[in-house]
Amino acid sequence: DGSWSGPGTSCEPDDCPVLIGACCHPDGTCSQFVEADCDDDFRGAGTDCKDCPPPVGACCTPAGDCTVTTQAGCDGSWSGAGTSCEPDDCPVLIGACCHPDGTCSQIVEADCDHDFRGAGTDCKDCPPPVGACCTPVGDCTVTTQAGCDGSWSGAGTSCEPDDCPVLVGACCHPDGTCSQVVEADCDHDYLGDDTECRGGRSCFLSVGACCLPDGGCFRTTESDCDSDLGTFQGVGTSCEGACPEVGACCLENGAHCEDMIEIACQDLEGSFQGEESDCATLTCPLLGACCLGDGSCLMLTHSDCVAASGLFTAGRSCDSLDCAAIVPLPPWSKAALLIAMAVLALAVLRRGT
Repeated sequence: DGSWSGPGTSCEPDDCPVLIGACCHPDGTCSQFVEADCDDDFRGAGTDCKDCPPPVGACCTPAGDCTVTTQAGCDGSWSGAGTSCEPDDCPVLIGACCHPDGTCSQIVEADCDHDFRGAGTDCKDCPPPVGACCTPVGDCTVTTQAGCDGSWSGAGTSCEPDDCPVLVGACCHPDGTCSQVVEADCDHDYLGDDTECRGGRSCFLSVGACCLPDGGCFRTTESDCDSDLGTFQGVGTSCEGACPEVGACCLENGAHCEDMIEIACQDLEGSFQGEESDCATLTCPLLGACCLGDGSCLMLTHSDCVAASGLFTAGRSCDSLDCAAIVPLPPWSKAALLIAMAVLALAVLRRGT
């Protein structure tokens, strides 16, 4: 069952060649045949089945495409050795994954962390994203941008914390009536955000700009402005450009600093450092009672008191001192006292020697 060498031949020496080899079949199996009997991939005489390459087959990708490759090279579902892409009936496994921030990805369901719309779907199938919507009255709801009757904060935002500002206020109409509307819808005199009509009474009162100590401003009556420790700018005035800029106000003789407008600083008997000053970057000079030569008293810094030939007492106010009783000596008296003390010291020194 092979090649006969003829009568009288022997197997000495044994030099019969190996004629069979590995025959690799498309289904991944292998046979040891001679080349003539191999209908598929004959790897050569003397080869072994381990010399067969990995079998190939149809590979369905998540996008529904089909390729013929090895099982190791298949990035999807491998149909098995020897299979083909005819007919191409690979299912589409990827679909639209709608994310909370309004973006969308085309991935398989297992990789979607939010709203998977189904295999074969497109990102256009995603619903409009939702987010926090601040209404003019200060309420907050989570809705789409199209459904927001106010200010939409963006896709994926929430109402926590609920810090929506109140954008409506009292609007006084020419006929004296009042309504709560946003400023853009007010046809006459808008009193400011978060103001109230108070039964319509505010429209019959004389209102104007009220400058608060912290630099804020709102329109109200003079009496209400006074109750809020504000400075009334006059009937009919508006807040636009009415109030001065805030600056550093040194209080309690320089021991404390607050940012406020100048007139508020004066009301508190503070020392205003200028409209462009800031307590965060400014150190207030410490003041004290300075008794002058004529018995009067001024609140000055130590250096200013010395320059005025006064007697400085830190942390004390003029009201707490009787400067007439502790008036410092004039310059010529100080000099005379120093000379007298020097003469006395010299005399003591001579006695000792």
